[in-house]
Amino acid sequence: MDTEQKRIVLCGNAKAYMELQRVLEARKDILVKTVHLSGETSIRIADMKPDLIITTEPDIDQLKAFLRQKERSRINPVPLAVLLQKSSRKKATTYLKAGADEVLDTPATEPLTTARIDAALRGRRRFLELQRANYDSIRLFKLTRKMHATLDIEELIRLVLEEIRALLEVDQVNLLLLEHDQELANKLYVNSDRRLKRRAVKAIINDFRNWLRNLQINENISRKAILKYIHQGHRRNEEETDKLLNIIFSNYLKTKNEFIGIINFLDKDKKEFSQGEIALTSALSQQLAFSIKNILLFETLNFLARKDELTQLFNRRYFNERFNDEFLRKARYGSFFSCIMCDLDHFKQINDSYGHLKGDKVLSEFGHAIRNCIRRIDIAARYGGEEFIILLPETTAVDALTVAERIRNTISAISFGFDAPVTASFGVVCTRSARIENKEDMIFRADAALYHAKRLGRNRTVIYSESVDLTPADKEEKS
Repeated sequence: MDTEQKRIVLCGNAKAYMELQRVLEARKDILVKTVHLSGETSIRIADMKPDLIITTEPDIDQLKAFLRQKERSRINPVPLAVLLQKSSRKKATTYLKAGADEVLDTPATEPLTTARIDAALRGRRRFLELQRANYDSIRLFKLTRKMHATLDIEELIRLVLEEIRALLEVDQVNLLLLEHDQELANKLYVNSDRRLKRRAVKAIINDFRNWLRNLQINENISRKAILKYIHQGHRRNEEETDKLLNIIFSNYLKTKNEFIGIINFLDKDKKEFSQGEIALTSALSQQLAFSIKNILLFETLNFLARKDELTQLFNRRYFNERFNDEFLRKARYGSFFSCIMCDLDHFKQINDSYGHLKGDKVLSEFGHAIRNCIRRIDIAARYGGEEFIILLPETTAVDALTVAERIRNTISAISFGFDAPVTASFGVVCTRSARIENKEDMIFRADAALYHAKRLGRNRTVIYSESVDLTPADKEEKS
């Protein structure tokens, strides 16, 4: 129910509208303002932001002049009513033809007069609702175009949290998205445009559990939460952030039968959305769900395009791209990095003796061991059949040796049911300790250190130095 007071401006002859003013001021739902007619009347009235303008009988030229001013000002859509001093059909017809929206008869206490005023105010309210709906539709269209234009999930979330909060005029918007990454499965991401207090997080997760029960989805999904804060706008003070906002509306993010997450709208003052706002949030939620789904599909395709299916490491093409980036960074900022080249020992014999399925199992486990032993910023790739390469930014040769030894000990400790443990040899080179001009130099020296480890008996790590034999290894040495 709309409880906001309606603003009515009375202008013209004060004696003529005095009785009407008294009647209107007695109503709690109406706020009355008065103004004298002059050349600047429309500007003064515009500042009052009226819902209805009532003027006493002006002459036709004066009325037309006022209407011309009205058309050029911000009050153009506001209805204009003329208050007649005496009931006259001829005068009423004249004023309506001249451009007035309504004609009111005296006395002001007549039920018909107040009924016409209420009808004019209802018309104004319907106009504002249609205007707001049209404005929201335009903003929704623009926001949808922005959402579909990005293929970055963080950019999409940042855009949505900022734009939707402004569009719906709420204090906070947060997204609860299911994580689809297999390595981060059964975890919940809480994305918010404001830092969340611990008890607010608990409230959100409890609310999410209720949604899961309603959806009949495994409740274990919400048992662990990862909080990712996306800050927008000014930082609020401690007293304000400590207030727990009301979740005034929530909506599913779904595409067909696939559940993606939930969007929550929170405010400390609002209690509920209007029907128009609910319709808007439903449209936004649907478009957001499709945008997230498109990004997930893109990321899946991108993942498949740059990953080796068997080992889940990067492929050689993607590694070369990142390798080039590191050399550019080195040239510009003087940074350094290390490279590890590794090769499984006697892998051909494993394939020949136990079959290619067992060989694939070894490659898969070796890829898993590498992923568990490196940092998130490191880049590991399958370089050839059983050869692997790792790029370690801001890492010295000694630290890279530690990483290589960790991987070597991990793979040798895995039991594959063979007669002997599976081992690997490693070659390490760092841009700080070797004269390296380009990526070809670095790979050549890492390869040389690897083959030197093979010559020394395999199952070991060698750091490249000037004493390392640079003679290319033959096929026997390589295996």
